[in-house]
Amino acid sequence: MICLGVIHLEDYEKWIKSLGYDREWLIQATQAEVYRHVVVESAALEMFSIPLTYDVYLVIANSIAVNIKSLVKTLETKVPLRFSTYLGLGETYLTALSSLRPLNVLEGVNIDVGGEPTVAVHIDMNSYNNLVREKGVHYISELITEITYAMKKSCAVFGGIAYYAGGDNIICFLPYSNLEAFLKSASFDNAKIGIGIAESPRAALKLAAQALDLIRSGKCSGSVCVLREE
Repeated sequence: MICLGVIHLEDYEKWIKSLGYDREWLIQATQAEVYRHVVVESAALEMFSIPLTYDVYLVIANSIAVNIKSLVKTLETKVPLRFSTYLGLGETYLTALSSLRPLNVLEGVNIDVGGEPTVAVHIDMNSYNNLVREKGVHYISELITEITYAMKKSCAVFGGIAYYAGGDNIICFLPYSNLEAFLKSASFDNAKIGIGIAESPRAALKLAAQALDLIRSGKCSGSVCVLREE
């Protein structure tokens, strides 16, 4: 069972308007501060968070869903804006997202979802720096946008969710049962694919990064390497 948390900043538009007209720099700085707190505190609890928009953050929890409540308590002391928290459960990431319920409605409910491991697929483009030097920043920006869009669609077909992680990196989270079918169908031209499978999202991402290094060093043959938590 996939378990996702969603952190949603409340009164976002009202807050923005309260800042006056010379506000865009402050909006961006505050959003960065909020994002940092959500990511750092999620990682401290072995989860992982990504921004869906700058007022909505997705928390990958899965088999350690019980940590969501601890995350909320910590964020309440650190995030400078009010927020609401939602929890979604499902067989895939997409069904979990479509079944979100307010966390306070689930108060007293056991949200231990069992042993669903997290599968993190880390896509790293080849020759990124060369392309930047040879074809320029605009070219690579357009290329990354195209690849990210294609990967989001490809992951969604198998019930997963993907996001752009910066530089030449795209990360896709997939249901464990759909990983093999995803790999058979997806096209990974000019890219290295590191895959980590672990109980916690943070551990899965660590293994995915290690898998990429094994490809670079030639210790893992081919362009795809899979590491599982022992």
